[in-house]
Amino acid sequence: MNEYTLYLDESRNDEGTYFAVGGIIIKNEDIDTLNTGITEAKRCIWDDVYIEDFKPILHCVELTTIKNCCWNSQYLYSYVRSHSQYSHLQGRSTSDVKSIYNNVYGKLCKLLKSINGTVIGCSIDINRFKYLYGEDFKINSELFFEVAMQETMENYAHFLYKNNGTGSVVYESRNDEKAKTDRSPDFKMYQNFCQIKSGNKGISFMNQSMIAKTIRYLSIFSKQDNVAGLQLADFIAYNTTAVKSFFKDNNMTEFQNKIAERLYNGNFDVAEKDLRSYFGMKYLPYDFEHLTELENDRSQLKRSLDAIKIEKNGLLKKNKQLHDAKNRLVEENEKLKEQIGKLSKIK
Repeated sequence: MNEYTLYLDESRNDEGTYFAVGGIIIKNEDIDTLNTGITEAKRCIWDDVYIEDFKPILHCVELTTIKNCCWNSQYLYSYVRSHSQYSHLQGRSTSDVKSIYNNVYGKLCKLLKSINGTVIGCSIDINRFKYLYGEDFKINSELFFEVAMQETMENYAHFLYKNNGTGSVVYESRNDEKAKTDRSPDFKMYQNFCQIKSGNKGISFMNQSMIAKTIRYLSIFSKQDNVAGLQLADFIAYNTTAVKSFFKDNNMTEFQNKIAERLYNGNFDVAEKDLRSYFGMKYLPYDFEHLTELENDRSQLKRSLDAIKIEKNGLLKKNKQLHDAKNRLVEENEKLKEQIGKLSKIK
């Protein structure tokens, strides 16, 4: 059987309106290629000596913040003081910083292709939940995480089953430095994972036996552990909330387009049926009003099509009548010509 690892991270957009869990599935035999690719991306920012001595972490939020605030020297100075690994970028021109930023993303685009990874996850529209349930309905933010994880685990199990594989999950620690109790985010995450495996918690269509046979275990690492797969997952999760939808945004970056291309499609050819918004990046809650609008539009289009067919049949019938009338006139015209010819001979 094939052995896989799913690297996952979470992200929330700047406005706090979207939450996502997202990451990438790769074969274990490609992990070395993944490690090399992340090091290549780091070389766009740091030299080999710094990478070896300080083992810097590639973090999407930090890199994006540096790029966006490089024109503001005062804010950049304050930010770099708390993120010293970027201190050498202070004083660099705006164009230099943007070039470094673009080069990192260019390396990550190539990495997605070289490891032949598959992207899965779940994105939640928080405002949509508020709209459906009402502003007075208090939803625990931890519930969003649990639901997103459950949806992602179900599609991961489906992927493993379809690819004759077993796999593990690697997630970045959600704890702060002091959170080591049974109420800590990591403990709750592990507890939720165990409930998914043992009791099918939150799983809609995969049975418990399938989940247990395909997904093996959950490993939790801190950011300081410098796990390459988690650093790539960080960029995937961040860009998932940044773009909001990989199927509605026409202004996506190259990296976001690469993510969309790599979304799991249930082992179907996208040309045959595109199920990436179900198996790849699942969007919740479902927009039932939009589905109703689409159904109404479909019904209206069907009625219009039926009316066009009726009109077409009427026109075809009328055309046949005109054609028959034309043939009769041609025949009568020929007969008249014959009679005129006979009459001319009599004279």
